Amino acid sequence: MEKNKKKITMCPSCECRYRTPEAFLGRKVSCKSCGTLFNVDFEVENREKESPQLSILKEGEIDTISQDDAYLVMGKLAVKYKFVDEEQIQEALSIQKQEQLDGNKAFLGEILVAQGMISKNQLDFLLSIQKVIQTRKMDRKFGMIAVKNDFAAQEDIEHALMEQKKSYEKTKTVKMIGDILVESNVMTEDQCDAIFKMQQRFEEIDITEPEMPEPLSSSINDAYFDLTVSEDKLNAFFSINKESTVSFTLQDIKDYLEEKGIKYGIVSDEKISGYLENKEGLDTRLKVAEGKPPDTGIDASIKYYFDTDPLKIGTVKDGGGIDFKDRGDIPQVTKGDLLAEKIPAVEGATGHDVYGRYLSVSKPKDTTLRKGKGTSISEDKLKIYAETDGMPEISAVGKIYVSPRLEISGGVGLKTGHVDFDGKIDVIGTIQNGYRVRGNSLKANEILKAEIEMDGDISVPGGIIGAKIKGGGSISAMYVHESDIEVLGDVLVEKEIIDSKINTSGVCIAKNGPILSSRVSAKKGIQAIQIGSEISKSCNLSIGYDEKVKEDIDAIKEIIPRKKQEQKEVQRRIKEIENEPDIIEKVIADMAQVQDRAVVTQRKLSEEIEKIKETGDKTQLEGAEVTLSELDLEIENREKKLESLFNKQDQITAEIDDLTQKIEDSKTEIQDLREKISEIVEWSTSEKGIPEVKVSDVIFADTTINGIYSSLKLNQNQKNVLIKEEIPKDAGDISDWNLDRDKSGSKIRIKPL
Repeated sequence: MEKNKKKITMCPSCECRYRTPEAFLGRKVSCKSCGTLFNVDFEVENREKESPQLSILKEGEIDTISQDDAYLVMGKLAVKYKFVDEEQIQEALSIQKQEQLDGNKAFLGEILVAQGMISKNQLDFLLSIQKVIQTRKMDRKFGMIAVKNDFAAQEDIEHALMEQKKSYEKTKTVKMIGDILVESNVMTEDQCDAIFKMQQRFEEIDITEPEMPEPLSSSINDAYFDLTVSEDKLNAFFSINKESTVSFTLQDIKDYLEEKGIKYGIVSDEKISGYLENKEGLDTRLKVAEGKPPDTGIDASIKYYFDTDPLKIGTVKDGGGIDFKDRGDIPQVTKGDLLAEKIPAVEGATGHDVYGRYLSVSKPKDTTLRKGKGTSISEDKLKIYAETDGMPEISAVGKIYVSPRLEISGGVGLKTGHVDFDGKIDVIGTIQNGYRVRGNSLKANEILKAEIEMDGDISVPGGIIGAKIKGGGSISAMYVHESDIEVLGDVLVEKEIIDSKINTSGVCIAKNGPILSSRVSAKKGIQAIQIGSEISKSCNLSIGYDEKVKEDIDAIKEIIPRKKQEQKEVQRRIKEIENEPDIIEKVIADMAQVQDRAVVTQRKLSEEIEKIKETGDKTQLEGAEVTLSELDLEIENREKKLESLFNKQDQITAEIDDLTQKIEDSKTEIQDLREKISEIVEWSTSEKGIPEVKVSDVIFADTTINGIYSSLKLNQNQKNVLIKEEIPKDAGDISDWNLDRDKSGSKIRIKPL
């Protein structure tokens, strides 16, 4: 049956090309690639724009440029036509790399235009040349396949390529050599279409089905080659079917790798050629490409130069037990000792897979070296030294202190009064009702209704009754009754917690007793033998987030505006008096001149009196002496006024200096407060919360459990259970001190232990 004559039509949207019967001219068809409806038109071959001064690349130049990855072809062309220089291309490639690392698709040509390095018309021209290069590469493969399948001779292919070049230089339209060979009656349309389809250069419109020739054999056919890429995409292995009788060249292998997208880490041409020459070894695999794994880098860390273990007030053992045993010798340091050193983070490096894609690497975690009282930090913020002799301590937020030790025998009471000591306090006895104790860390046998505030840990081998305690570290005790405790570290209780409010950024554990009638908030979870009872008030438990951190930050934030207001008042006072010293200085200067003239007059008058005495004129002498007496009194009074003015001037100057220092001190305090907020937030967010409650016996009905996003009130008793909030993976990161409590999908579940 005679076939309809066919011509090439092209989708105006995606430029996908189709061979279509002439009878369909003017008909509306749908593009199989993008779905666009368009009318068939055989005159739609777009002519690429060309700058009048520019000419097509020579054959050798096309070969040289096209050997690189596609994204480098544009750069080489732009340099070749002197639109840009090598330095500009490197800059654009750096921008492209960063965009790709950020997950954005970025074309080099678009970046060159966006950076103002080339114009849009120049880009259009370069794209047209790039299209020629791509077409020529595909057409050479077309010719190789045609020759291997005896569809055409090598001379026919070379002639068609020459015709293609002449056609472009004349019409500036890229004509595929398949069309040229068909028009020259060298190949049939079916043979041409079969190769086009193998190369995926266009698809047939489902109107007529051509008769396909015999299956093709070519160097890019998977029937002859096998390529295996490792799961991590970092290694590619190549082999040739040992039963194949076809001879292959180095270029065949390189073309195949390019077709499969292998771009990075390809072995040398010599290695591939050696593999092809070793006929007996073709049944083995050749590692043909190797990627570069990313370097993950190293997180920052802190190295301590003293034994930190004895500083811990208790250790939570496997199974939830607490070790309250003697912790051994307490470390001591002397002034100038190196206490800690920060080992900076090491940045990682991106890698490449064998497809040339960047393998990004996450930024290593940083940490901050924090100095406390009794220490100093080096200018580079990498080392902390002892500023005094004493015992080194570490707070829950990681601050390093050096504390002197104060031992109080007989307890804290009427004899000692309140205790405020910038160091470690050891109380051999009880801290009595109504007394306040402040310091770095504390050990006391028992605490009654006292007020305790410590930067670090608090250890109470006996019990705590009715106390109000704030601490920057952990607290351990035999039992806790009717107390209000807020600490950044853990709360470790050997027996029971009753009628108390506990707020901790760590874990709260009642090892061998119940938690009754209490409100407990613990970021890292709660463990107890029993929670609630039949007769006690119900407990309210919060887990997984940090109420204390939020409260601490809110409290600090309230101080900062007050400090700023104090600064404004001081500045207003300075403005009121800052000109007074100059005013007084002028008054002093004027008065001093008057005083100088009076002293001169006083001297002259004294000389005149001496002369009058020689004349013996008593009347004149009496008058002169009266005048001199009045002048002496005037000079004396003026001297007192001058002294008063000088004193006032000194007082005002001193006041201005004091007020200026107050402003500087206030600014330092505000900066310290802001750093404290930063420290607390950084420390709190460095570890995720653990939203769970473990009860080895019974947790009673009406107990309320508040998780990060959801809440649960028990409607019946539960025994030997783990109560845990399950959070969906898409919940994202949370701020431990600014919670969104309306996250759908979260749920608190009860499971048996």
